[in-house]
Amino acid sequence: MASKIVTDFIQTPSAGVLNSMTKEQFIDVADNYNIVISAAQMRLKESVRCVVVAGLVDQQVLITTAPPSEPPAPQALTFEE
Repeated sequence: MASKIVTDFIQTPSAGVLNSMTKEQFIDVADNYNIVISAAQMRLKESVRCVVVAGLVDQQVLITTAPPSEPPAPQALTFEE
């Protein structure tokens, strides 16, 4: 049986809720959304969290709000170049 925090997340996905989850809760979320976590990734909570968040973004359950990256500004060439 999923914990209340997992049930709440499934009903209303929110990145903020993820901040207070345990490793086991992340695994429950992964199971619900069919996100595969390898045995090596299962060892650390941070690894599990990264896989789950990436899976949720891929499935568009969570939307990233990161600003688009800008290309680097051109640099002037020096005489040696």
